[in-house]
Amino acid sequence: MYHFFKSMTLGLLLTGVLASCASIFSKSTYPVTINTTPQNVNITISDARGMVVYQGMTPATLPLDASSGYFKPAFYEVSLSQHGYQPQTFVIEAKIDGWYFGNIAIGGFLGMLVIDPLTGAMWRIPSQYYNFTLIPNDEASTKGMRLMLIDEVPSHLRDKLEPIKEAGNN
Repeated sequence: MYHFFKSMTLGLLLTGVLASCASIFSKSTYPVTINTTPQNVNITISDARGMVVYQGMTPATLPLDASSGYFKPAFYEVSLSQHGYQPQTFVIEAKIDGWYFGNIAIGGFLGMLVIDPLTGAMWRIPSQYYNFTLIPNDEASTKGMRLMLIDEVPSHLRDKLEPIKEAGNN
């Protein structure tokens, strides 16, 4: 019975030493949600090589890998476009996962140098929820009233300006 417990303890210890923290406590693919105002905006997501990994409309939820290869964090460029609005581009970049450093605490150098880098669990997508408000094009925004400084008014229109009368002063 003593040998059984000794073997079991040695096996658990060996498993702990060879295990990889990030692969156990983390993940290598994250669900990312992108919302926009207005909705139904065209969205294209490309990876670091310029390959399109997703194309569709917002709102969108899709899985993104946190790694783009051995010891390489993932990098995505997200492009948003909608008629009447200025196009927007932003980046989603994976960061190092804190659980990766747990390998040092348990002596899991195999996990630190092989398992976590190969599985991609050494990286994490920092935010999984993105909300963007698209800005209307200038031509779309000229249909209403717009406040301007006098210096911003074109000189050929300045003679057509009328002063605003204060309430009570006619």
